[in-house]
Amino acid sequence: MRQPSGKIIKGSQDCKIINLDSQGRMINDELYLIIRADVCSSKGGVYRVLIYRSKSSGRDWSSCNCKGFFFTEMCKHIYAVEDRAHNTKSIDYDSL
Repeated sequence: MRQPSGKIIKGSQDCKIINLDSQGRMINDELYLIIRADVCSSKGGVYRVLIYRSKSSGRDWSSCNCKGFFFTEMCKHIYAVEDRAHNTKSIDYDSL
């Protein structure tokens, strides 16, 4: 994860994670952890955050459907999930 700006870090404190779910999935013969979250912003909008993490190759990416992500590729919603919630979601890769 790239380092977010101070504005994004501060804004993420006002975001509330509503739903959080994770699952493992094979994509192009590679195992990924997929984290899905619905995040409510301070202005009342609800946004979907998707985070993909590879088990082995380091190919990780994130997306959000807010306009901040569209213009900057990093938003307070993604940072809220990355900072506060990603450590609570994991899967047993060996069981897949």
